[in-house]
Amino acid sequence: MIWIAFVCVGLVIVFVSYAGYALWVAWLARVRPIPTAARYLPDALLPSVTCVMAASNEAVSIRHKLRALTVQDYPRDKLSIIVVSDGSTDATDSIVQARARRDPRIRLLRTGQRSGKPTALNLARPHIASDVAVLMDVR
Repeated sequence: MIWIAFVCVGLVIVFVSYAGYALWVAWLARVRPIPTAARYLPDALLPSVTCVMAASNEAVSIRHKLRALTVQDYPRDKLSIIVVSDGSTDATDSIVQARARRDPRIRLLRTGQRSGKPTALNLARPHIASDVAVLMDVR
């Protein structure tokens, strides 16, 4: 008989955890809606941003990542991209160099041998002159 009580309590806990919270939030959204309006800063007030990524043998993915970064809806003069090739032995360097020739915001740094992501990101630190630095992976 006691096991039935434990099962019921367990089911109630699971229901409240998953469905109860969602129902409570949905009810609050209907009862107390809070209107929000997006406020965008003018381009002149936006901070400059540098995207830094360490890449090691990422020829398959780097082209798509660079395209995704360069088509962002952010002022072109406020965005720069630094790719640190961490001892890549595939076509990663040539892909980044080809994109850098067409887009001056892209810059390639290279390590001679594989040294790991932290070392590659630290190599880029002196080259960051923006207000914000975003450290990211290629994938």
